[in-house]
Amino acid sequence: NCGLQYFNPAVSGDAEFYSQLTSSVAAYYSAEKWDFQAAIQLIAPGDSVLDIACGGGSFLQLARAKGAEICGIDTNPAAVEEARKHDLPVHGLDLPEFAAKYPGRFDVVTAFQVIEHIPEVPPFVRSASACLKPGGKLLLTVPNRLRRFRAPFEPVDHPPHHLSRWTARQFQELAQLIGLKLVAI
Repeated sequence: NCGLQYFNPAVSGDAEFYSQLTSSVAAYYSAEKWDFQAAIQLIAPGDSVLDIACGGGSFLQLARAKGAEICGIDTNPAAVEEARKHDLPVHGLDLPEFAAKYPGRFDVVTAFQVIEHIPEVPPFVRSASACLKPGGKLLLTVPNRLRRFRAPFEPVDHPPHHLSRWTARQFQELAQLIGLKLVAI
């Protein structure tokens, strides 16, 4: 009823799919993302920050330069290895496992362009929220399905890559479903 577009069945790419994608598409883990610049403005020096699906750690480096205490998780072993080359504290754990080990630890949790890749978004958001301290901020970004200047469907807008397509309205519904306060879109 909220207008979320999704694919059924929601067959997501496996580790091998993403390993091949990230090694063949040079800009997949881009260091220059508009959403990184928007998010860094919401982080204060001294904040503890968790970046979910952090890739090689580009955002973590920005947050560290701002004076944040940083941590990242990613299930791609090559990405974890790359992040560790930059002396970044990155764990090769999935989110539910990490959330169980580190509940209520972070001021800010980020997930840049992640939720459109997963078949079950509410459990993901609940796990991400469980990592937050009371009053913490959860920052999620997705490709806007109403974007101009691009085709309505691009090759990556389909499974096994993207499993859902989002607009602002769906974030309002998601926040209400999970019991979060939506501050801004």
